[in-house]
Amino acid sequence: MFMDAHTKVFSLFLETLMELVVSHKDDLEDWLYVLLTRLLLKLGADLLGSILQKIYRTLDVVRDSFPYKSQFNVIIRFMVDQTQTPNIKVKVGTLNYLLGIAQLMDPSDIKYSNELDVGLAKIIAWTYEPKSPEVRKCAQQTLIALFNLNSSYCTSKLMTLPKLYQENASELVQKYLSNTTTPMKPRYSPNSENCSSNIGSSSKNRELIDPIDDSENLNPEDVIKSLRSTANAIQNYSFDSKDIRDTGEMDFATAGLEDSLSRLDLSIHLPHTNEPGDNLKSNMDGMSRAKKFRSLPRNLHSGSNCHQRSWSIAPRFHANYTFKRKRAVNYKKGGGVVFLLNGGSYNQYDGSNGDEEANLAMKDIILELQSVKTRTRSAERRASMSQLIRIAREGNNDILLENFRTVLRLLLENLSDDVGSTRALAFGVLTEMLKKEQLIPSFQAFTELIILKVLEAHKDEEKDVERAAESCAASMALVISPDMVIRVLNPIIKTGEFPVNRAAIKMLTKVNEHENNKEALSQHLGELMPGLLKAYDNQQSSVRKAAVFCMVALHQLIGDGLQPYLDGLNGSKLKLLNLYIKRA
Repeated sequence: MFMDAHTKVFSLFLETLMELVVSHKDDLEDWLYVLLTRLLLKLGADLLGSILQKIYRTLDVVRDSFPYKSQFNVIIRFMVDQTQTPNIKVKVGTLNYLLGIAQLMDPSDIKYSNELDVGLAKIIAWTYEPKSPEVRKCAQQTLIALFNLNSSYCTSKLMTLPKLYQENASELVQKYLSNTTTPMKPRYSPNSENCSSNIGSSSKNRELIDPIDDSENLNPEDVIKSLRSTANAIQNYSFDSKDIRDTGEMDFATAGLEDSLSRLDLSIHLPHTNEPGDNLKSNMDGMSRAKKFRSLPRNLHSGSNCHQRSWSIAPRFHANYTFKRKRAVNYKKGGGVVFLLNGGSYNQYDGSNGDEEANLAMKDIILELQSVKTRTRSAERRASMSQLIRIAREGNNDILLENFRTVLRLLLENLSDDVGSTRALAFGVLTEMLKKEQLIPSFQAFTELIILKVLEAHKDEEKDVERAAESCAASMALVISPDMVIRVLNPIIKTGEFPVNRAAIKMLTKVNEHENNKEALSQHLGELMPGLLKAYDNQQSSVRKAAVFCMVALHQLIGDGLQPYLDGLNGSKLKLLNLYIKRA
């Protein structure tokens, strides 16, 4: 419903959502992350003013209904989620909401976490957002609000950040304390898309506070370019947590990773737990080292953004981690350029024998993935899987087709890896492969096995793995034969345990959402409805909710043909279901 394109339907949905939150807020706290993130992401769309006002009203209701601490943690988690790519409007809305929560929280509500460290670094980074002065101002206000909320904690965390971050944040807070004479608003007003200026309205104050306009210390364009180039370079390296535990110290064998600028960019993308007192190198030295990354072959960087934005689920970064080079393979469409980084040296192939080079690259990837049997080289396996994603997105899929069975077997084996980010990335590769029409027939013979693996992953303790599995299930529902999917899902819906049964219902809902599946669903309706009606009476509220949404999607596709199966429901359940059906 969050994605419904009809204005009237979405407007009714928001009204219903507000009533639902007010009435059942005690039961919905587990759903808070989904609720808040969907609302904030919706702010980034091109919507009518009336719809935007209703979204702001809904955010008001959410803010007043749930504990501020829980909302604060959700917003921080959303900000550091690497799978999210918020646009300017979403950044502004998120910062506005966080600002309001920070002004209402108690200092004791801020608890130490890796995500909060990364979130604080990201807020500071947004204070010199090059594309939007609005984001910069909102980030400045939010940072100041956090310092006002718990200055001792924020100060201690600031000391662990790179020097460039420390300077920007310190100057911002000091200028605010010395120049502002107006206290901050006691309450957040979401009805305004712009941040109200609590830092000072004069151009002089803005020049002092805004690092984008401050040319006295650093050239901002150079800083941003260095950040971007360093981020791209970092994508071609990884941390191996096992080796880290063995060595217990930082090995900066790779140029640029010892400097503050590259660590600064790393802190944006990786959760970390640096302790106060870490030595911070000169940011100017960092910028000079970052230039070395820009001198790497351009093709080495290609596709790294795709990896970062979609499936780069990185391990946690501690101060005593040992940095390891990993083997990187870049496969370009049509046999372009292939780079292999092995043992610290680059091997470049000019693409004259494209098929041969592609096969060599694939053999190297397969060889690396096989190390899952010994539970070693998890970082290198993640690197190889990210290269598979790149091949699936940009390359000729013939190479994947030729090695399909081997790649699929190794990906499924990596789902049992001890590292959660490795398991999640394996699902990411499967998801990308499912998007390629050329590979779909090869999946048909393994449908049951893959679906069972995907559903079982919903029991994983790592939320990133669960989200990756859910995305993979949605992709399968789009492309696999509905008869085959229904045959696998139906017994799980009837007899499966939580949360596997809920995942099966959600996957069936995705099948229901496609008009082309109408005939197949009509034929299997008699088999599906008993399981869905049983799930509607499940002890778990999330299972009941999933069953309702699934039946609503079925009704939208099949219509009144569903009604005979609903006659056995009691009055209240039937009334609630009909309410959702009418508003769908």
